[in-house]
Formats: sequence, structure tokens, C-alpha cells
Amino acid sequence: MAMRNAQVNRVPSWHSSVHTSHHVLTDTRWDRRSTIPPYMGDRRSTPSNHRPAIACRTRFSHTTMSSKDEVPRHSDFYISTVTFLVEGSLFKVPREPFEKESEVFCGMFSLPQGSSGVVEGLSDENPIRIDGTSKDDFEQLLKALLHRKYDSQPNLPHGIEQWTSVLKLSTAWNFESLRQASIDALMESGIGAVDRVVLSQQYHIKGWLLPALNELARRQEPISLEEAKRMGIDITVQLASVRERVTMHTYSHHHNLAVGSCRSPSMGKLDFSDQIRSTFSAYEL
Repeated sequence: MAMRNAQVNRVPSWHSSVHTSHHVLTDTRWDRRSTIPPYMGDRRSTPSNHRPAIACRTRFSHTTMSSKDEVPRHSDFYISTVTFLVEGSLFKVPREPFEKESEVFCGMFSLPQGSSGVVEGLSDENPIRIDGTSKDDFEQLLKALLHRKYDSQPNLPHGIEQWTSVLKLSTAWNFESLRQASIDALMESGIGAVDRVVLSQQYHIKGWLLPALNELARRQEPISLEEAKRMGIDITVQLASVRERVTMHTYSHHHNLAVGSCRSPSMGKLDFSDQIRSTFSAYEL
């Protein structure tokens, strides 16, 4: 019995106490009067790979700070949040990436508040309302903006459609670094020539138009009606003139022509860059 009491007295007590202004709440892992915890009473039954529990006392105190107290905020681990309302959904996200990476949001956050004293974006009741933006596009922007920093690949946008959403909003709101990341991701995804033509004009992407037009000029298949609608009448007509000019020059000395496609597979090896530059002189190639 004396030996058992001695073993009981060696049992570590783990306490976690929360102090409030009125009382103290104590959470005890093991009651001293209860049975001995596993692997602590009889050393002979202790597994060889088991380490004895270490006594730990943690105190959490609740402190009411007055307005005169000046406690510094940690530079990395004190997060300010902002609440947005997009298509009827509330988004509460860290504010810092918007301030650091977007000229638009940085300027908006620096504007003086109105005379009402209500600061938008600090609560669900007074969010920053973003009109003209779809919830799906905003979700993809947040995925890229928040997960890209930590290289969280499974949570990043996937595919051409989702990265196009990121490109759309990052361009509109001047997220320069995020915009470039979306352009790189689209190129890695194997985006087609027609899509590159369309996006280069919509979002002013330098270096995309000339290679895309060159690819379309080299291919054997004609431009389809759907592709023409997407690229627009101006680009389609000028691209057709490039294709026809080279084709007619190639076959001008042949008399055995037939109705139908007369483009040779060897066209795929040609470089139409000079013809494209002269024909599309009004475009930024």
C-alpha cells in the first residue's frame, strides 16, 4: 500500500487554468484520487518505447486592454481582415495581399473615411461591395492570391477557364505579379492559338499575338466560323489574306489545281512572321 501511494504521488498533474475577472476555471487531465494513468503505475508493464508524460502547466489569462495601452502588433502574425460582398456571398480574407499587390485596392484602402464613421469592410454588416464581378471569378482570384504564396498546388486554380478568371480580375485591379503568374500558367496549360489571339486583345498581353497568328497561318485547316466569331472580323479577314497570299504565290506556277483545299503540309514549316507584320501593322505584335 505504501508503494502504491508513492507511485500515485509521482503522477504528474496537468492543469490548464483560465483566469477571468470573477473566477478561475481549472481543467485537470488526471485526478490524483483516480486510478493511475496507463504506463505510469507499474514500471514493469511500461513499453520500452514509451516516454513518461511531462508535467505541463499552462495559464491563459483574460486581460481587458484600455485605450491607453500600446501593445505592439506582431509584424507577421497579426492579421487584418477585410470583408467583401460579391454576387450575394460574403468573403472574409486577409487584407494585406490586396494592399501589397494591387494598386487599385491599395488606393481604395488609403482613402479617408466618410463623415458617418462607418468603415466598410470591417464587418459582415458593412462589407465592401464589388459589383460587376462574378463570384466564381473572385473565388479563382482568391485561390491564386492566397495559396500562391505558400505553393499550395492542390488549391490553386486549374485549367484554362479558371486561370482566365484570374487573368481577367488581376488585369482589371492591377495585380501585376498575379497577372504574370496567370499568363505563365495559361502558357503551361497548352492554351490554343485562337485563345491566345482573343486573350491577347482583351487583356493586352504582349508577345502572344504574332506567334498565335503564325500558327494559324501555317495550319492546313481553314479558319472555322466559330473561330472567326471569337477573333473578330478584322483579325479574321487579315489572317485570311496572309494565308491566301502565300498559297497563291506558292501555287501560281502550277496548272493542275483542283477544287478544295490546296494547302500543302509543307506550309507548317514556313514562317509567316514578315507577312503578318506587314498585314497587321496596326496591331501591337
